[in-house]
Amino acid sequence: MEAHGEKTEPEAELLIEENYPGYVTHVDSDYVVVVYETDEDIVEHTYSPKQFINGTVPKVDDYLLVTVQVKTVPKKPVIESDVQEALRKMETTLSSRTKITGPMEF
Repeated sequence: MEAHGEKTEPEAELLIEENYPGYVTHVDSDYVVVVYETDEDIVEHTYSPKQFINGTVPKVDDYLLVTVQVKTVPKKPVIESDVQEALRKMETTLSSRTKITGPMEF
């Protein structure tokens, strides 16, 4: 059942779930850096503190488990009004560019 004002997400099928161990190397008010090891590489990823649930930001040297999920989801229907709005925005952007006239050299 859908609560008032909430959208129901389309049914998703989980295809792959991978878990990678990692640790926090840097934390400040602007970003959190996590280094984790995948099957093929060592990856450094920067997160905003706002991305962490309930404001719980990890500390330097905290051990983390990064989970990656790959899912299939139904295609969203194309809504004609959205397409027309995108085309209008694109035309406005193109027409507002400064045009170059005269001889040009590159």
